[in-house]
Amino acid sequence: MDEEMTPPAQRKKLKDMSEPERKQYNRERKAASRERACMTKTQNIRAEEYTPPDTWTNALNEFVCETDRTIRAELGSISVRDEYIVALLAECSMGLDKGYTMTVNEPYGVKAGHYIVDAAASELIGYTHRFPKILESHTFANLYQNFLKTVHKLSRNSWFDPKFAQEIQAELDGTYTLPPAPQIPRAPEPTSPEPTASR
Repeated sequence: MDEEMTPPAQRKKLKDMSEPERKQYNRERKAASRERACMTKTQNIRAEEYTPPDTWTNALNEFVCETDRTIRAELGSISVRDEYIVALLAECSMGLDKGYTMTVNEPYGVKAGHYIVDAAASELIGYTHRFPKILESHTFANLYQNFLKTVHKLSRNSWFDPKFAQEIQAELDGTYTLPPAPQIPRAPEPTSPEPTASR
């Protein structure tokens, strides 16, 4: 069992550990300390340049695959668009839950796994309103509601885009409406050239 997940009452004190247990404990603490130091160095990294550590990426990929399989079984099949949105939701949810996060710049925000959290929430909300069939999956619907509650708590942070915070609040209140589709300007009709007089 992971030390962080072990209730304090069950953890041995250093003085009560055997020599091999103490060595293992020290190795784990040093590894965790190195990882934290490495992560601190990347605090000012640009969003597009940041990649989570391999250990995080492997765990996230495993959870995404497992979630995808479950949702496919519940819905029968999912589209390519659905695959992306399931991966987005699963990775952000687990990233926030496990603390697989990093503050990044350009744009300023917090990444959970590979995605910026507030932008991901906005994308998920819009998607579920355009393609509501995905919510027929019990697994997706539960993960989605829990994710919204988590990001709603985070929306008070300075890095959280206020526009996205309003969308989350509206979705939780049941008042969210999709914005109108952007109007694409039509190209002017081509004009035929003036006939030239023959001589």
